[in-house]
Amino acid sequence: MVTTLDVRTFINSDNYLNLLNNVTQSLSIPLRDSEIPSQVFNIDANCINKANTDFSILNELCSSDKEEIVNFIKLHKYEINRDNEEGDDEIVEILPSYKNFLIGYLLKYFFVSRKPEMLESYLKSLKLPAYKKHADELREIYNKI
Repeated sequence: MVTTLDVRTFINSDNYLNLLNNVTQSLSIPLRDSEIPSQVFNIDANCINKANTDFSILNELCSSDKEEIVNFIKLHKYEINRDNEEGDDEIVEILPSYKNFLIGYLLKYFFVSRKPEMLESYLKSLKLPAYKKHADELREIYNKI
């Protein structure tokens, strides 16, 4: 079982920090300077436990699939922004992210690339509304890489 301490250790590992640096520079994503709240680590640990995976797999992804993950995140962000812009005249301020933000992307990338047959059940376990639609969107994004 993954704990919040495990998450704290993982986001300070060399492979994760290397990927984080690559993603934030390539996609111009600002990071918060403030300390990450404990509850955020609890959420990450819960997601990892629901994924039934461990940090050795995520660590391996950080080093072996770096380019693919950067492209996956880029396309994912583009699709979200495109969907939000359709018929919307509101201005949305995008705030800086905590440095743990890659964990959610890594988990989605893991399922869509390594265990596609488990993607829907993982998203359902997170209690995402329209999880089947989201799974289809993730597959479509992955196929564009």
